[in-house]
Amino acid sequence: LSGAGGDELMGGYPTVLAARAARGYRQLQTWLKSKIIAPAVQKIPVSSKRMSLHFMAQSFLRGADAHDELAHQRFKEVFGLKERRQILASQAIFDRIQHADPFEAFSQHKQRYNTMSADDRLMYLDFKVFMADCTLYVMDITTSAHSLECRVPFLDAAMLKLSSQIPTSFKVKRLTTKYLFRQAMRSYLPADVVTMKKKGLLIPGAPWIAGPLKPMILDAISQAEPRLKHIFDFQYIHRMIRQHFEQ
Repeated sequence: LSGAGGDELMGGYPTVLAARAARGYRQLQTWLKSKIIAPAVQKIPVSSKRMSLHFMAQSFLRGADAHDELAHQRFKEVFGLKERRQILASQAIFDRIQHADPFEAFSQHKQRYNTMSADDRLMYLDFKVFMADCTLYVMDITTSAHSLECRVPFLDAAMLKLSSQIPTSFKVKRLTTKYLFRQAMRSYLPADVVTMKKKGLLIPGAPWIAGPLKPMILDAISQAEPRLKHIFDFQYIHRMIRQHFEQ
């Protein structure tokens, strides 16, 4: 059994809260954002913990000044526009890949989500893009690799219909995600489970890369450099990986 779909249907992702905060952030004076908030975020200690303050603050600032849907995409990006340019060897290569717009994954659904409320639009995009292309895809290849068959109760037709009838204000209430679902489960689950914060299904990539996987990472980069130096800026790559090792 998998809980896939629960976050998308019941408002479980903290990015919905981030989008609400971003609407207020966009009303702030430019000098306050550039002179006070951005430098303060840079001083937050780096952490490899799940959903750390450093990670969430950096992700928030990456897209907070954009409109809701674009900000939602940038909250999830690994490489933003600036990083994509820095990692490539030349402006010409960067110009060529810019024709592939990452936002297309969201904008293809624009005709449908334009009629929805702000929070509903973001949950709909998570359902159509993130869940379909990431969550379910990974679940399928993982279970198939071990000859398992997975069931997803949250994606039952009855659950989909029920979710569409629940107002967003009942799904995300103030700072509480999955509000109605948490209330419904109080009689069945321990209190610490019902009130648990979102953790995310993340592997400990940062400590692995800086630890046991370090020799493999360095070997892979050294082998790739002679073949791909006309595409990637390996000075930037070496600097980036060195900073990662030192953190």
